[in-house]
Amino acid sequence: SSSEGPIVTHGYTLSSSVPFREACEAVGVAVRPNDWPVFISLECHVNTEGQAELVEIMKEYWGERLVDKAVVDPETEVSPKDLMGRIVVMVWPRGVYRKVSI
Repeated sequence: SSSEGPIVTHGYTLSSSVPFREACEAVGVAVRPNDWPVFISLECHVNTEGQAELVEIMKEYWGERLVDKAVVDPETEVSPKDLMGRIVVMVWPRGVYRKVSI
């Protein structure tokens, strides 16, 4: 977090950090109703209160486009067409990784 709120960083790269609000605003402007769904993967390095703040920011910028509940009946498979114009967030808690052998 900074004076501008939560920040987005990408470790071990030369990219600069940006405020989370700006990142959410950019995604919100880019996603249109007839677009295929956008999947966002977050590696979350904040406590529970910080996570709640991130959710509020996403809801502020994305509104109903943010998938925050079941889209179809739980017994039914979800199709990308069911998610048109929507934003799906996948969160990886800090320190939770799986080793993958190739």
